[in-house]
Amino acid sequence: MRGDERRPHRTPPTDTGIDETATWTPPMPSSVERGSDGTARLRQLVMAASDLVDDLAGRAERERAIFEVAWSSGFTVGWAEGVEFGAEQAYRDVDAGWSEVAREIRREASVRSHDRQELVRWSVRGEPRSRYRFGEPHPTDWCGVS
Repeated sequence: MRGDERRPHRTPPTDTGIDETATWTPPMPSSVERGSDGTARLRQLVMAASDLVDDLAGRAERERAIFEVAWSSGFTVGWAEGVEFGAEQAYRDVDAGWSEVAREIRREASVRSHDRQELVRWSVRGEPRSRYRFGEPHPTDWCGVS
C-alpha cells in the first residue's frame, strides 16, 4: 500500500450477535488436532515455544557477557600493546635524533680545529669575538632611539 492511499474508516456494527460473556480461546494451528489429544499437543507446543524464548533470552545474555569480557580484555591488551609500541617508537625517535646530532658534531669536529670552533661559537653575526666580548653590543644593534 502506498503512503498516499488510505483505508476507509469503518465503524463496527453495534449489534454483532456475539455473546460477550463467552471466554476467548486462541485459534489453534491447523496441524493440531482438536479434542483431548489436541489440547495436550497444543500445551506441548506452547511449552516448547516458551522454552525456546527462554533459551534465546539466555543465549543473548550469555553472548552479551562474552562480548563484554572479550571487549574489555581486548581493550586492556590493546592499550598495553599500544603503550609498549609507542614507548619503543619514542625511544627509536630519540635515538635517531641524537644520532643525527652526534653525526653533526663529529663532522664539525673532523673539519674544524678547536680554535676555529671557538671562533665560530662566540661570533656575533659573523663578527669574531671571544667568550669575554660576546655580550658586548654589535654595531648594527638597535639602540632604541630612532
